[in-house]
Amino acid sequence: MIGKNIKITRQKKKLSLRGLAEKAKISKSTLSDIETGKVINPNITTLEKIADALDIPLNYLLKKSAKSIIEQNLEKLNMTFEDLSKITNISINFFNSLDDIIPDPSDYRNMAIIEEKIGISSNELIKALQLQESPVYNSPISTSAYDDFKATKYDNKDKQYINTYMTLNDLGKNKVIEYTKDLLANPKYKKEEDKKVVELPKKEKQIWEEEGKEHLMPIACHNDNLTDEENNRMNDIINNYMKNKK
Repeated sequence: MIGKNIKITRQKKKLSLRGLAEKAKISKSTLSDIETGKVINPNITTLEKIADALDIPLNYLLKKSAKSIIEQNLEKLNMTFEDLSKITNISINFFNSLDDIIPDPSDYRNMAIIEEKIGISSNELIKALQLQESPVYNSPISTSAYDDFKATKYDNKDKQYINTYMTLNDLGKNKVIEYTKDLLANPKYKKEEDKKVVELPKKEKQIWEEEGKEHLMPIACHNDNLTDEENNRMNDIINNYMKNKK
């Protein structure tokens, strides 16, 4: 299996057996034995040299990377990455660079969409993508991108909305974002816990609304940019009010 993967990748990169052996700094006979299956379990050091020479991650060579898993499933379905890009509305550039990314939560969401579209077993791609995460050190505030992805809970309706959004082209997505901004500006369409308006207690709110108690309405006084004459006038009004109150 490993030998076949090496041979296929070598041929895709238009390298001869000798050419790859020289780049990997291993003997031609060793490489030939691996490709033909005479050596079933080559040591990890040799495999790392071959992977480096082919300019691919070792996990891709071992068919454990997210991209290699997708590729295997596409071959079974007689599909290309271009086909997958069209049905998922995920950029082809994402697939081209998939082996080199350090994943963020949006990459895991893409994996979930891909799994659904081509029928890969649940979480297989997500687990493979986790292998590309940067190390998370022992810190109470350190979290992986996958942890952030898991923290976002979606119900079936949310998933339906997301999938519908992903079928749009860039122009359509921009329209959705533009319309969503208008909705967010209107408290009528926001969840109660997300509303930023602070409601005053009912009794306190009614004090200055009662007839004859309008003078209790709180007033903020500022002397910004006032002339001396205007400032003196404002002080007189406040002083007169305080005298009358007594």
